[in-house]
Amino acid sequence: MIKKIILWILVITCMGTIFFFSSQVAEDSDKTSEGFIINIVRLVDIREAFSQTEVEEIAITLNAVVRTGAHFTIYAVLGFLIAMLLDEYQIYGVRMVLYSVLWAFLYACTDEFHQSFVPGRSAQLSDIITDTLGALCGGIFALLILTIIKKCKKNHTV
Repeated sequence: MIKKIILWILVITCMGTIFFFSSQVAEDSDKTSEGFIINIVRLVDIREAFSQTEVEEIAITLNAVVRTGAHFTIYAVLGFLIAMLLDEYQIYGVRMVLYSVLWAFLYACTDEFHQSFVPGRSAQLSDIITDTLGALCGGIFALLILTIIKKCKKNHTV
């Protein structure tokens, strides 16, 4: 029972995080992404070969890639968490993955709709596709992890 509660909290927290980032106006969202990239470039640039201007240009160039990666990653986490939660309700295998992807897809649709009301933002079909693919990978990863765990438990008890 406690595992279900924890998983529900994690799923809701993940969904809340997505909602929070989708609520940012376009300018703030871009600053968040570009700030993240700038910090990564500075971390990697140990010899300080890039000027501040070059670092900012790199951030602008990589912004779309990072944003797509962020969509994919957060929805992969969501898909994984939903799949783990469904496993607690005895929904296993391919059904578990399909239901977790469907849940994440529906949330992605509502999130893009919500985002269309945020200044400077818009609903993007490409984001829904990226989100759904992320959820699919997360669901498949959960299935693999759960399969391995169940096989180990089975072999350990024999």
